[in-house]
Amino acid sequence: MSVPAVRWPAPWLHPLPRRRPPVSDETVASYVARLAAANHLEVEDLRQHLAPEGSATSKSIRVSIESLAAATDSSETAIAHALPELHKGYQGHDKKTLKGRTLAGSPNVTRPACRRCMASKMISSPVAVWMRHDQNVCLRHGLWIGPGADAPNDQADLNDVPEIIEAQRRHNSLIRRYGRRAVHDAFHHARRIADMWRLRGEHGQARDRRHAALHGQPILQVSIALTQTIHYPEVVALTEIFTMPRWREATLPYEFTEELVDQVRAHVVPGYNPSGASDPILSWLHYQQPDLAAFGKQPFETFR
Repeated sequence: MSVPAVRWPAPWLHPLPRRRPPVSDETVASYVARLAAANHLEVEDLRQHLAPEGSATSKSIRVSIESLAAATDSSETAIAHALPELHKGYQGHDKKTLKGRTLAGSPNVTRPACRRCMASKMISSPVAVWMRHDQNVCLRHGLWIGPGADAPNDQADLNDVPEIIEAQRRHNSLIRRYGRRAVHDAFHHARRIADMWRLRGEHGQARDRRHAALHGQPILQVSIALTQTIHYPEVVALTEIFTMPRWREATLPYEFTEELVDQVRAHVVPGYNPSGASDPILSWLHYQQPDLAAFGKQPFETFR
């Protein structure tokens, strides 16, 4: 006698006693862990309970939108909009409203949400969310949430260095003007150049000043978060230059060398002069510009 297939979520899957709404762009693992903690359950026990028939025996237990909605007494739409990893599994009639929302996976990464934003929601445990390349500063609280901020305590308070906060506003403005595709790639090149300047000990006056403002005194070793934080304004300023059509559309790399140097000197590093043929800016102009021009041909969905 065949056993009828179990419809999921199963009829006996009642809402949990203590329900918590998901944070926007939260990872499934983070949300399930918070639900488990609120209900005094082991995480794996809750995942087994939420898993569709058959997936609980696999190494990677998949949690469905339907199960989470039933367990939290929420709508499937709310769950789909909040958790990027479940976007593709959503079959709702308004799936089109997911267009443009943060996607799970590369080039996006997971990091802790702003600790002060979470405190305002009465959430005391760390919350992991999917972040795009342009999410580096919480403008509401002035905290660094970008690369290197792998734990809430890594989120440096930037209110004593307002130019870093302003750089995030300029970064956002660039995306509104040129789109995330072009800005993502230009930012990648700009950050690599700023890293090379730091490693070569060049153009560090502004970085040293921000370092002192954040830490009060020089230290021998700096964290990844601090390194990324203190040169963020230069990275954004370079990104502003690299996203200009003038530099994305030029076909003769060295034709505009002097003009590019003038741009960097005026908007990024006062008094800048190229340090020979291996200078990072000249290297970008010579080797990377064709890549930047071709970047717009890549699928937009991978960069949302």
